[in-house]
Amino acid sequence: MTHEALRPLPDSSRKMLREATEAYAGQLTPAVRGYLAGRGLDEKTVRAAALGYVGNPLPGFEHVRGRLAIPYRNQAGVVGMRFRCLHAHDCRAAGHGKYMALPGMQGRLYMASGFRFDQPEAHVPEGELDALVLASLGLNVAGVPGANAWRPHYGRLLAGFPKVYTWGDPDTAGQKFNAAITKDLRAAEPVPLEAGDVTETWQQHGPDKLTSLIPR
Repeated sequence: MTHEALRPLPDSSRKMLREATEAYAGQLTPAVRGYLAGRGLDEKTVRAAALGYVGNPLPGFEHVRGRLAIPYRNQAGVVGMRFRCLHAHDCRAAGHGKYMALPGMQGRLYMASGFRFDQPEAHVPEGELDALVLASLGLNVAGVPGANAWRPHYGRLLAGFPKVYTWGDPDTAGQKFNAAITKDLRAAEPVPLEAGDVTETWQQHGPDKLTSLIPR
């Protein structure tokens, strides 16, 4: 499978993303903070990830008003951003996607704050918020933005780890997610989630349950 090479971001885009990250981090409301806390994300994790809320959108961000802002960052700074609907409804029935990205944003792994390449293992869940839940437990985490978003070339980034644990949801899409990664990485092994996805398992059974599921 071929893939489009990642293009360097122009300085104007870097500046725009940096300003948007700072602006939306400053717009987090108590309600949004409570929503995140209910999903296992404490204040320290929220700050480290620079999560934000699009209450007063900057020019060009009007279409994501009212959404959670999730910046994608690496050593070069903010290189992308995705936006999650915060309403408790069926997004498809409401006529929009649960997640939206900026036009032209290229697919990347979501490297949770503190991700390191010198560790003995990496953990790969579906979605940014599940990635942050696992990272808050001290795990080394790189998230994939959706069950169908894994790309074979991501495997090159993770190929040096002696062990890679995949956290696909306990459904058909999650099984395909795990299978796609284990096909590309011999070191990969699925974590047997049963109660729900990473966040749902945390909500129902707490953090110790998540770490107990990791095959050792």
